[in-house]
Amino acid sequence: MLCQMNGWEYKVYSDTGFSGKNLNRPAFKNAMKDIESGKADMIIAYRFDRISRSMADFTQLIVKLEEHNAKFTSATENFDTSIPFGRAMVGIIMIFAELERNTITERVVDNYYYRGDLGYWPGGTAPYGYKLIKVTDKQGRKRSALEIDPIQANYIKEMFEMYVQPDGSIRKIITKLNSENVPTNRNSQWTSRVVADILERPIYTSNSIDVYNYYREQGANIINPIEDFDGRYSLNLYGKVGKNVNRHKRCREANEMKLIILNHIPIIDSDLWLKVQQKRTANAKTPNRSGTSQNSYLTGLLICGECGHRVSIIKDGTGWRGYVCSTRKNRGKDICPLPILNAKKMESIVCRDLIEHFTVPDVIQSIKQVAESQPLDLNPERAFQKNSLETQIQKIDQEIETLVTSIAQGNDTLIKYANIKIEQLDNQRKVLVQELSTLDLEQFSERTEIEKYRDIYYFIQGIDVKVTDADFAQMKFICNMLIESVTFFADDVKINYVV
Repeated sequence: MLCQMNGWEYKVYSDTGFSGKNLNRPAFKNAMKDIESGKADMIIAYRFDRISRSMADFTQLIVKLEEHNAKFTSATENFDTSIPFGRAMVGIIMIFAELERNTITERVVDNYYYRGDLGYWPGGTAPYGYKLIKVTDKQGRKRSALEIDPIQANYIKEMFEMYVQPDGSIRKIITKLNSENVPTNRNSQWTSRVVADILERPIYTSNSIDVYNYYREQGANIINPIEDFDGRYSLNLYGKVGKNVNRHKRCREANEMKLIILNHIPIIDSDLWLKVQQKRTANAKTPNRSGTSQNSYLTGLLICGECGHRVSIIKDGTGWRGYVCSTRKNRGKDICPLPILNAKKMESIVCRDLIEHFTVPDVIQSIKQVAESQPLDLNPERAFQKNSLETQIQKIDQEIETLVTSIAQGNDTLIKYANIKIEQLDNQRKVLVQELSTLDLEQFSERTEIEKYRDIYYFIQGIDVKVTDADFAQMKFICNMLIESVTFFADDVKINYVV
């Protein structure tokens, strides 16, 4: 309407279904491309907060528009962003818009945890094997809860029973489910990640005391008291504890999450569930074959920058070699946009960058500084701390020995109090031994780190000649010693060095 009233030519950009929390939206990006190319000289929105509710994003947008002699205006808020007063008023509006967004976000999160801590389903779609139902709580409020889906529950049982077999594996489960055309909740193919998530989640098992002990040993934040773990209901490991836990829920440890009893019937008994966890833990400790390929000296270091998965080597009958994302290789090219890369070309880029990096004077100096630093165990303060702990432990040992001797000669009353004192001393000793072990570990880690830097410092002398003259085995050694990871993007390579 505003454009028509003023006789302006216009084009509509609509990001239906996208939030205004940031500027990462397809139609908005297209609008900015038209601004940058000179096809448009103004952005008009219904309201300022329809573009973004982030003050930082909006400020950057205004600066970007000014760089291209363009401006921003609102159809319902009459502020001219091309003058200081208008920008100031818009800034005030955006501050309150951002405050509103943050308040709504906090309220949603608080309600999520509140529902979960009450034992109801906190939010989101039901996990595979269950369906959502509405129940009434004691205050008469409707709450979401889980109810077993009989058909899906049978597949859940089959997954757990297959996995605990001697030859059971996630790959066999995936093959069986996909060959039988069993759909996931999203009507897609089963993947190892989806099956692994199901096998790990306690939501399928009962709240038995054995499962309580399993999660207590892992340091989980258990909400319910131990007497509530009677095996009648199920469990949910969810959320995050503390504002510093920013990792995706799949990557969080149990001690970073909450464990709560949910008011629904479990599908899997705790004995079977624990057997699956034991097998998964044992499999996780089995060394993988990462980096054993004889086709590339970079294997084990390669990461896809587009999807985060590993990159593997492929070759054809002519001797040509290429790097391909494992997601693209296993699930199709439409899943990951990283193209197949020429291995020889990529390895040449890595070698040149490696030589360039380890011949920079500042890098060499930083390595030398650590290599020539004093090991932690030679630090007088740390040596005094270690000696103090050892002295306290020895003193406690002597006290315990004296008490044990007195028990042999004393009466029942003396024996009673001596045993209490011995228990107290033993608890003190355990704490001191733990502190001493931690100190020893720190000393060992520091010494190992210094030794590593010394090796690197001497090794990088003449690194250009070493890389140029190295054979396959030598290059593999060089790369594993000096490179943490190599990340491939569609149009870039990022190398993360050990220093």
